[in-house]
Amino acid sequence: ATLAYGYGRPSHGLGPVVDLNTRTVVEVEDLGVIPIAPSAAEQAAEARLKTKQLACPAHRPGPLATEHDVVPPLRPLSITQPEGPSFRVDGHHIAWQGWDFHVGFNAREGLTLHALRIWDRGRQQLRPVLWRASCVEMVVPYADPTAPTYRRNAFDLGEEGLGFNANSLELGCDCVGHIHYLDA
Repeated sequence: ATLAYGYGRPSHGLGPVVDLNTRTVVEVEDLGVIPIAPSAAEQAAEARLKTKQLACPAHRPGPLATEHDVVPPLRPLSITQPEGPSFRVDGHHIAWQGWDFHVGFNAREGLTLHALRIWDRGRQQLRPVLWRASCVEMVVPYADPTAPTYRRNAFDLGEEGLGFNANSLELGCDCVGHIHYLDA
């Protein structure tokens, strides 16, 4: 099996259907013989061959072409709020555009929102929207929608934790304008 890609050479075509309440196998789906995917070495050799085929003179820019002819350079971006930010921060409490909430952070979920409320014009008061919001899991369906790969999913967020993968931001580099950093 290939070490470069964990899903590269799976046993395709057999899929157990399990009743989790009774903990029994209800059925085994057998889709017949499905060819084994090429190994990492075979995939690399095929990629090299395709690269050589694309490297013909017709695909190369002429001697007068520069990278700026192909992709124009970005123009400067200026983000300003001369009257100050539109949000208010008091500790971990944030008010912005009629929204009112508390911000939290933990290693598993990363950012969490608490006591999220919005200004209700009819009642002239803040109306509760939700008590707690977080991203505890993110299921990413890989491959194509046909059998048997439609069942293949990776639980990308919960396996490592979004909070563990969060990075500190740097003023002027990652964020411009009126910025307020919250201590995680």
